Amino acid sequence: CISPLCGGYWVSQVNKEATVCADGAKAPECYVAEFDWRGTDQTGAGDAALVQGRIAKKQYEVHGMLGVFKVTGGAWRGAATSGTAGTYYEATDDGIRCVIAPCFSMDVEELNTAVTTAGPVSGVDLNSVEGATERDRELAWDLFQGRDGHMLVAGAVKKGLDNGKTLAATDFFLPTAAPK
Repeated sequence: CISPLCGGYWVSQVNKEATVCADGAKAPECYVAEFDWRGTDQTGAGDAALVQGRIAKKQYEVHGMLGVFKVTGGAWRGAATSGTAGTYYEATDDGIRCVIAPCFSMDVEELNTAVTTAGPVSGVDLNSVEGATERDRELAWDLFQGRDGHMLVAGAVKKGLDNGKTLAATDFFLPTAAPK
């Protein structure tokens, strides 16, 4: 089998039942022959689980029109060693500090949806992420509390024991440029 028909990638939008492919058809996932990283500070992210971008058309001399994934933003690797389940969220620190629990100090928004928020929540639980290292958990919190101020998480929002709401993670994502 010759390139670009061999290799390539299957991509899909998170939190969507269908993705619009290069040919205009909607499908659960779409084939793209390559990733186009031009215009980003990324040089490629072989272990990326999430990549921000869009599917575009590209004409290949022999094979005709195929999809190419144009990277428009960041790339993140998953911390879990097993499958990811649940809804994909971005959690951000809203700056609220409390002296009693529950403290709804994090806003949670679903990625790729018109749903503005699933939060605020009083916590994010990364401890149940199968295969995640303690170093990855520490790094995620460092990025959340530091320069990034946000965290990408897959999971579900659940009622907590203290009448709070917790985002229970099945996976969380670190920038591909972050140390492993």
